[in-house]
Amino acid sequence: MTNSSVSRKKSKPAYHHGDLEAAAVDAAIEIIQAQGLDAVSMRQVASKAGVTHGALYQHFDDKRKLLSVVSEEGYRRLEKKMAAARNKAGTDPIAQIEALAVAYVFFAADDPAYFRIMSEPDLTCRANEYPPLWDAHNDVVALIVDAVADAQSQGFLVLAPSARDMAMTLWTFTHGYAETGRTRRGFFHEHASPPRSKAAIKRHLLSVLRPLLSGYGAP
Repeated sequence: MTNSSVSRKKSKPAYHHGDLEAAAVDAAIEIIQAQGLDAVSMRQVASKAGVTHGALYQHFDDKRKLLSVVSEEGYRRLEKKMAAARNKAGTDPIAQIEALAVAYVFFAADDPAYFRIMSEPDLTCRANEYPPLWDAHNDVVALIVDAVADAQSQGFLVLAPSARDMAMTLWTFTHGYAETGRTRRGFFHEHASPPRSKAAIKRHLLSVLRPLLSGYGAP
């Protein structure tokens, strides 16, 4: 083999364990963003990440395992944004709950690829098969439950239903709002006409969330 032929051969970068995972997650997100979730394949992720197909399979058993790690990363990012929003909301427990809802919807607007994979039924219905994903999901749930329980303990919300049941109702409402917003005719889809500012989205979200909270006793 000549020197020129050797120089033309492209070598795959060597990744440490964590680096390969991060590269694969980034590659999968890029594919979802550009082509949709159905376009993700192990071979395409390996190519975009700059690793061999075999190396990717040494790290992930199959595509579902890879996507579970992508979804886990999404929940970790969501938790950080929601926690920061709650802390910024001050001491009013109702304002904290509203801030959590707004942060959730803004996450769907800002990170649609992550939100898409986190909403994938094939993963969400089997999240307990992937402990790290299940833990990340439950950390977000715990954040909402804690905010609701705090509001209940201070008399801002009724004590029944339980904090968890009330939190899950609020999450279901907020998730549905975000899902509607990201659809092609939704208000924060890239092709929405006319596009809405985040300030307008927040005003609209709170205008429909507050009656729900009022039904639970919020002032």
